[in-house]
Amino acid sequence: TTTGSHQSLTSLSQQQPKQQGQGQSELGPPQLSASSSSYATAPIIPLAHDSLLGGGPMGWGEENQHHPDDNYSTSGSSFHSCRVEDPPTTGLFAEIDRRSVYRPVDNPTFSHYYYERETRKILNPNDLQDMAALHEGARYAKYALAIYTWVLYLYVHPVSGIPRLAEKGCVACLKSMNKRKRRNSGESDQRNNENSASRMENGEMTPELVSDYVFNANGRIEGDNMCHSHKTALLLTAGLKEADLVYAQLKSGFRDNPYCILLDHEWKSVVVSIRGTFSIEDCVSDVLIEPESLDVVAREFDFANVGGRDLNNSTTAQNGGHYCHGGMLMWVRNICRDLQRHKLLDKLLLGPNAEYPDYCLRLVGHSLGAATCTILSYMLRSKFPNLRCVNYSPPGCSVTWELAVGCKNWCNSFVLDSDIVPRLSLDSMEAWRDEILELIGRIKVPKIEVAKRFLKGSEGNNCGICFDPPLDDPEVTLQDLEDILYDPDEVPESEYKRQLERFKFIQEERKRLRGERRTIKLFPPGKMIHLVKTGEKRACIHGVAKCLTCFTTNFGFEYTPLWINNDDLDEI
Repeated sequence: TTTGSHQSLTSLSQQQPKQQGQGQSELGPPQLSASSSSYATAPIIPLAHDSLLGGGPMGWGEENQHHPDDNYSTSGSSFHSCRVEDPPTTGLFAEIDRRSVYRPVDNPTFSHYYYERETRKILNPNDLQDMAALHEGARYAKYALAIYTWVLYLYVHPVSGIPRLAEKGCVACLKSMNKRKRRNSGESDQRNNENSASRMENGEMTPELVSDYVFNANGRIEGDNMCHSHKTALLLTAGLKEADLVYAQLKSGFRDNPYCILLDHEWKSVVVSIRGTFSIEDCVSDVLIEPESLDVVAREFDFANVGGRDLNNSTTAQNGGHYCHGGMLMWVRNICRDLQRHKLLDKLLLGPNAEYPDYCLRLVGHSLGAATCTILSYMLRSKFPNLRCVNYSPPGCSVTWELAVGCKNWCNSFVLDSDIVPRLSLDSMEAWRDEILELIGRIKVPKIEVAKRFLKGSEGNNCGICFDPPLDDPEVTLQDLEDILYDPDEVPESEYKRQLERFKFIQEERKRLRGERRTIKLFPPGKMIHLVKTGEKRACIHGVAKCLTCFTTNFGFEYTPLWINNDDLDEI
């Protein structure tokens, strides 16, 4: 999903706004002023059929040079029809309006489809703040990718990746062997000992000595192999020079989590990129989903009052403070401990001798790394007030509501279409489990028949694996469901149905016995941007690409970006 987010964000961010603003946005280049748009609201809107409406990619046609809501007047009537002559309503915009921006409303008076507007808003290509958010997301997605090093690099470049890594890896191998020979000769060790002896205090390395060690060619990367394939892939993915890699911790375990510190001179940023789930140890961290209290960390790093909760007040603390995903808290502690050990961020950004005092600190991460970035940004924000956080597919069970919405001014989170990770929580997974079990009980045809229909697609036109079912013919979909499923109220009595009812009763009892902590709800953090798939090219080349990549590519997909709330992705 990270590669998909990178590609789709890059495509969307290339749609430049028509007007030029003055001043500099907090998000960084391009130079955009942080202007906010006012969005009108139409309570109920009927929409014509897609075939009547034309449109360009991403739902933004050349004729649409203002926000779509500008034409939705509420004077005189609360109902308005979007016809073909209405300029802002393109085919893709109508599609995204009907399925993701509006809630269906029964209205027997009118023959059109009627939908009630919800809180989701399409990003406006002429709103400088909206476009700046997309530019920032497209820019820093490559850094979130880079920390996955050579494995993800070979996945993205299956043909050219091996020759590139081999070419640069051979050079790195030779350099490593030469340095090892010099080190064995004792010459370099003697010089290092003479320089470091004067800076040893009580047998421990001072911050200055740690910094010198890290910036040394042998010490700034921990956990790489002799051929430096991790470092090579990281730099190739990020598109940076070796001098821009300040530090990389690539060891993975229960006490070490991979991350790196990079320099982005074009956007004047010091970037901390944290890897998401990748190893067995990471998977163990993922399943530590039980909420853990952040109250001690919040008091230590001065974010105890987020969301109006004064955790220094004993009454408020007893009534419930801040919580987060248990595995995420373990990651935050590991990375924070390493940052405090080498103090590189202080050396780069703080004090009179800072190397880049006018640079901004940005934390980026994917999956569990994104959730880790959010808590870490809360911990570092008092020291780095211009810090920004960019998340890609943060878990749906990241932090409590106050922390999730309290960072919206400096944290953006991107979700790619139907990615399951931002929808994962205890409640959503239990609801998903129950829905699947209920659907199994409602099947009235042999299960092999269900598999056949899925494989051949609707009416035998498309493969259900290679392509999503068509969205513009709901009658066909409803008919398929009626053919294979009982209505919920018409399921006949069976042993399976009785076992399912007993299972649900047991699960409710277990939930009750787990105590109040089990009822704590966690949410994805930051200001949420949902990249909704609104189009898919269906040529043979796209089907071949899916087969070659085990159906993980988004080649040929078109997306529309939406602002959504942190609780919108509450089900799978």
